[in-house]
Amino acid sequence: MSTPSQAIDPHLVHLLIDELTDRQRTEVFHLQVQHCFGDVPGAEIEEDFFTEAVSRVLCYHQDELVGCAGTRVRDIAYDGRSVRLGGISGVCTHRGFRGQGIATRVCQRAVQFLAEAKCNIVFLSTSPMARKLYENLGFRPLPQGFTWENIYGQIKHGNNGMLAPVCSPEIAQQIWNGASAFHVGKGYW
Repeated sequence: MSTPSQAIDPHLVHLLIDELTDRQRTEVFHLQVQHCFGDVPGAEIEEDFFTEAVSRVLCYHQDELVGCAGTRVRDIAYDGRSVRLGGISGVCTHRGFRGQGIATRVCQRAVQFLAEAKCNIVFLSTSPMARKLYENLGFRPLPQGFTWENIYGQIKHGNNGMLAPVCSPEIAQQIWNGASAFHVGKGYW
């Protein structure tokens, strides 16, 4: 295990992986529970966060996973038009390695993947303390919030969603200016 006070190599390669090995799945789980999302209730995870990542961006320092994010891609309708929605989820950096640009680089690689997947826009939900990170990457808050459908078919509402244009600034602007909450479909991330 590496020492958290060590500086991260700025040329560190972030792996984009379509399917995790069992070891990687375990590493991601432990990183997210121990350093980022351990306070999220199990019932909430089961009911709301049930979609699977299309790919994952993993950042290693030596042999230790120190950062990760998942990507989502789905086709939805918004105001009568088809939208390819990209999503970034589960962004997490090991506490001992924060402040070194890991989350920024992981998210940049995730956005690059979503642009290559021809996503019109990218959505994520965030905490107030991480909002500045995403604003620096071009994300803006959704003024009317967002909605999603949970596993029981209930429509739920959140106020911590952000959106960034990728392939269609016009669609992003339409959503930001919209009168109602942005619906992301079944499950959210």
